Amino acid sequence: RGCSGERKASELEVFVVDFDSQVVGLIMLQMPNADVVDRLRCCYHLDDYLLVEHHETGGFSNKGHVRLLHWVLNPLFQKYTRRLLQGALRICGKTALFLETELKESVSSIYRELLQVAPRRPPQLKKILREPPKVASFCNIEEELPTEEDLREKERQQLLRNLEQTKALSIVAKKLLSETKIPVNARIVVVGASDCGLSFLESLLSIPHLLFNSLTLLAPGGLEYHHAHHLPLVAGTAAYSHQELRRIMLELRVRILDSRMVHIDRQQKCCILHDGSMLPYDYLVVATGLQDDALHALKIQSMGVEHVTDGYRRVNGAMSAADPSIRDLLVEGGTLVKSLIWNPLSYAVVYGRSLNAYCVVQGLLLRKVPAKKIILVLPSRSQESQQGDISVNAFYEGDEVEKKIHHILETMGLKVYEGYRLLGIQQCTRGRLKGLIFEDHNGGEVVPLPAEETAERGREKRFPAPEAARAPMGILEDFGASPA
Repeated sequence: RGCSGERKASELEVFVVDFDSQVVGLIMLQMPNADVVDRLRCCYHLDDYLLVEHHETGGFSNKGHVRLLHWVLNPLFQKYTRRLLQGALRICGKTALFLETELKESVSSIYRELLQVAPRRPPQLKKILREPPKVASFCNIEEELPTEEDLREKERQQLLRNLEQTKALSIVAKKLLSETKIPVNARIVVVGASDCGLSFLESLLSIPHLLFNSLTLLAPGGLEYHHAHHLPLVAGTAAYSHQELRRIMLELRVRILDSRMVHIDRQQKCCILHDGSMLPYDYLVVATGLQDDALHALKIQSMGVEHVTDGYRRVNGAMSAADPSIRDLLVEGGTLVKSLIWNPLSYAVVYGRSLNAYCVVQGLLLRKVPAKKIILVLPSRSQESQQGDISVNAFYEGDEVEKKIHHILETMGLKVYEGYRLLGIQQCTRGRLKGLIFEDHNGGEVVPLPAEETAERGREKRFPAPEAARAPMGILEDFGASPA
């Protein structure tokens, strides 16, 4: 053990574990600087797991905290991990140990004995800076120089908003090391990587006195950040960002299966997967979340789903926003996207009022699909209420934001039809999607155009504009941004 009479903030303390005159382990601890714990409290939900003030002995900050730098132990002595950590903290005179793990590197197995602390989400601020007003008051007042505390706070805020942060925080208190974790061997299977399913797993893993040995997440397509290399296409989760999912170390503590459940055998207590394999369970949690049901109502399955349920059919060209393979089907430069760009007879029809419908439109525009090749069809709101379906409208009736978005889409050349219900799908002789059948819920009335728009269309008929001018390229932000 390295030791000195007067401790410094950057002192390292090394403990060598030996058994029968043989070295079987190595523990390296570092005394943190005075502002380290404040930085961790700013970037992580540390106060939810630890009473920080309780570990600040003698009125000095960070006196009871220590950082674990390196941990090496012979696997034969793995069961003595908690006792070794407790002895190291006792000799150092510390009461709380924390570990910052770089997820891009190999992760030590000691994280199983620690508690994982969730990262904080920074407040979402407007990224476009406003121009300063021409007339400003107090303009002659000299700007005060930032203090040391102001500079530290600025650094913490930068770390909090760093989107490339890949470190995960794990902590453990000396008191918890004295209590043996109770192993839970029950087989818990969670179906669906929705916000509910992910938060349920995180809640189980955050219980300090329980050790779950058999947690399984059935997530078709994997977790959301597995598709981060694709351009955005569908609406993502609102509870976890890609960085947050990585930094709670879910993949290291939960078995994640990229598969789809097609049947539940309650007698044998197992899930039947699409490839015929069986996944046994003791507790089953179904948290698939809200999914698109437009195709299921027509007994049609999305073209990216491998297994076709009895009584359903697959149509080449018909896909759902809930299809986990939709990003691969509409990949940039793929066959379908190239056909939409270059084939004059190919069109993309997006049906629905949910947020996913608008995200798919934006995703197609990001993939360089011309706006004139995209058609947005909105079902009537009264139709959903009559059928008893759960309303998933992105906007309420008469919303100004919805009017603004529709105006931008029509300005770009994209066609928007409102008040139609999808009745069926037509196929060609080769089984491909040929056409769609809609039912008009507008009462057969044509909404009259304003006089200015009627005159403008009359001028377009007499003096047609070039094709590029009538079908501009771009995304919603380019056409919806306010003039500078």
